[in-house]
Amino acid sequence: MPVTHIAAIRAALESSAVSLCALSIACAVVWPAAADPVALDVAAAAAQVVDVADGDTLVARYLDNSETFAVSVVGIDAPDGEECWAAQSTQFARDNLVGRQVMLSAEATLPNTDPTGALVRRVALDNDMDGDYAIKAAREGAARAHATDQVRLASQLLSAEAGARDTHRGLWTCDGSIPVAAPSPDPGPRPAP
Repeated sequence: MPVTHIAAIRAALESSAVSLCALSIACAVVWPAAADPVALDVAAAAAQVVDVADGDTLVARYLDNSETFAVSVVGIDAPDGEECWAAQSTQFARDNLVGRQVMLSAEATLPNTDPTGALVRRVALDNDMDGDYAIKAAREGAARAHATDQVRLASQLLSAEAGARDTHRGLWTCDGSIPVAAPSPDPGPRPAP
């Protein structure tokens, strides 16, 4: 078939698809607009974590690509800014993620990106008994479960959070106030020379 015929057929299909998309809520998924290729990559992919912004936002790069991108971790909400336990939550993420290889996978029922443009992904840990960073963070009290019926691991996340809350681990030690640094111990009287 000549190239001009193929182009004409494609144009007709695109026109039909646009008309159908006007009637379909799933249009963006079926016929995505041109966008950043990283944002459209919804398949599970290996990546290396290069930094963390807070307890539920990391910076990663795909192993076959040097481009870095932000990832919002599915299933948790970590304290940030001046919230109680924010610094500890960020440090927990740094200790458990930076430099590690992870598998990033999309939740089919959630948007591909969050309002800030970060990819919304599950973060699976290699060689870790927890298997999923969100479950580990919720179990250790580094984040609250942010699980809905749309999240595949919702019951595990809620169970992990309940364990941390019941044993007063991590952010569950907060009384709602901003933590104040502990005062320096009084050195006491100095011995005479």
